[in-house]
Amino acid sequence: MFSIRPWGFAALAACAFAVTVHAADTISPLESGVVPVPVGPQDEIGPAERSRIWREIDASRAKLAIPKAGPRPSFQWPLRAARGYSDPGFETIANFVDEDPAFPDKVKDFNCGVRTYDQASGYNHRGTDISLWPDSWNVMAARQVEIVAAAPGTIVLKSDGNFDRNCKLSDLPWNAIYVQHDDGSIAWYGHMKSESLTAKGLGDRVVTGEFLGNVGSSGNSTGPHLHFEVYDAARVLIDPFAGPCNTRNAESWWAVQPAYLRPQVNRIVTASAPPVFSTCGADGRLQDAGTLNVKSAFAPGEKMYFVALLRDAPTTQGVEFVVRRPDGSEWGRYTTAPIDQVYVASYWYVSFTLEPTAPAGTWLVEASNSGSRAQTSFALNAAATVPTNYTDLWWNAAESGWGMNLVQQDDLLFVTWFTYDADRAGQWLLMSDARRQANGSFTGTIYRATGTPLAQINGQPAVTTPLAPLGTGTLTFTSASQGTFAYTVNGVSQQKAITRQVFSTPTTCMATAASRSHATNYQDLWWNPSESGWGVNFAQQGDILFATWFTYGAGGRGQWLVASNASRQPTGEFRGRLYRTTGTPFNLINGTPAVTSAATDIGEIALTFTDGEHARMDYTVDGVSQSKSITRQVFAATQPLCR
Repeated sequence: MFSIRPWGFAALAACAFAVTVHAADTISPLESGVVPVPVGPQDEIGPAERSRIWREIDASRAKLAIPKAGPRPSFQWPLRAARGYSDPGFETIANFVDEDPAFPDKVKDFNCGVRTYDQASGYNHRGTDISLWPDSWNVMAARQVEIVAAAPGTIVLKSDGNFDRNCKLSDLPWNAIYVQHDDGSIAWYGHMKSESLTAKGLGDRVVTGEFLGNVGSSGNSTGPHLHFEVYDAARVLIDPFAGPCNTRNAESWWAVQPAYLRPQVNRIVTASAPPVFSTCGADGRLQDAGTLNVKSAFAPGEKMYFVALLRDAPTTQGVEFVVRRPDGSEWGRYTTAPIDQVYVASYWYVSFTLEPTAPAGTWLVEASNSGSRAQTSFALNAAATVPTNYTDLWWNAAESGWGMNLVQQDDLLFVTWFTYDADRAGQWLLMSDARRQANGSFTGTIYRATGTPLAQINGQPAVTTPLAPLGTGTLTFTSASQGTFAYTVNGVSQQKAITRQVFSTPTTCMATAASRSHATNYQDLWWNPSESGWGVNFAQQGDILFATWFTYGAGGRGQWLVASNASRQPTGEFRGRLYRTTGTPFNLINGTPAVTSAATDIGEIALTFTDGEHARMDYTVDGVSQSKSITRQVFAATQPLCR
């Protein structure tokens, strides 16, 4: 269902950025260019197939007798990244509804542009096509992008089990879900991946953002995408986008209408060669999914590629590549020339070699365009040893319910230990100065803090009295992901085995002295400097934040709250429920779960990151709603940069 022809996806001389870098630490491009990518299929739902679908919908509606008594829906974005997908973007809009009834080649979208298509048969495109980009076939195979309900409603029809790797036009049936909203309007979600549809059946309710299935290329489709088609209660086609050339409906059906152009660097990779496109077999089925040729370790003198994958690349700006050494210093940068048209999807690449004297370790490369940035890392000289950074959430899996957040800066660990007091209430203890010893372990004093109850903290330090020392602790690491925690607290000495906690795609961290304002992984210790004494630790894996918030309850006693599944929303912020737990006193935990009863739901949290170093934390706890500005806490010369 994608025709990119009007958007300039004609053959273009693909020029590499061939760059050889010498000791001057500058990037000297020899050539530059951009490769537009035909991300989109066309299709045509013929009159006979469309009539069949409506007959089945009508029959289902008659059986279900769903009342039509609600307001018109306000749509949220119908795609989201699956847990574990961590790159900034994963899609691009290939086609809108065709507002021009004439044909062929008489097209007009809601904004009076030509991002749509028609067919000589008389078919004018009736939906919004959202294509996976980049690496669409491999992303589809890994089920990394989910289709979610754009609005609440009732499932009135499902079709599943059809082949989902079509790449040529055909008359094959698709996999789809049809959801009727409370006002009687209906949304079609088409071309879904086979056997990925929700287990819910006809007559079952879905809520906004609920999982419906995964993106596929079933039916009359030539590439992975979602076809989103909407009708009102009278079966009149709706274009959910409001604009000067939408003659169907004056108002937008989006809660917040996306911009017509949404320029973004969806991803950046280091590679051994430029990307290779997919190939389609003579039978209309996918033959080869293509590859980005990702490679993350190089030797000095070895040719490498930086590949930035963009959507809606504007005509006014090129792509800026910035390369940083392992110590965070800038090694070089290069900005490509602007292009003469907007590309729905494109990739830009630079090829070069590093000089033999380039320092070994973990390097960073960033790509930016139109205020959007993406970042990745690569290792230079794979034989070199890059020091492990232990910033993460650690636990003992056999004793689930307690854990500790470690934040490493230089040779210091800031340790927040979340456990339980003698009365089973949650308590947090900290080591703010655990220093690396000659044998590689980290040792520090364990403290307990008391402070202002969280609802009363208002721009002043939360802690005004000295911390109470309780004992000492030592963290010894036997590998990058395993260690022991030995401690003495109030005269009780114990030792625990600990490992990194994995709840999605594991994160790795490195030390950097550079700005982290462009970072898209927020794993770290965050605080409000004017309200010192409380803070929140984020462990981020993919699009999930595990937040542990250390603050104070009634009487100033330390308490900790947790949002274990704060997920990234289509609008960019992270949202999740907040819980309070009770458990076995820390000194009595002995090889079995520390928590055996359900956690108490006490509210919700929303985290909006303005950049990689600043955020706003909105929350409701026990009926009290507040908002706090937070930043990463810095206490040493180098800080963790995680990905």
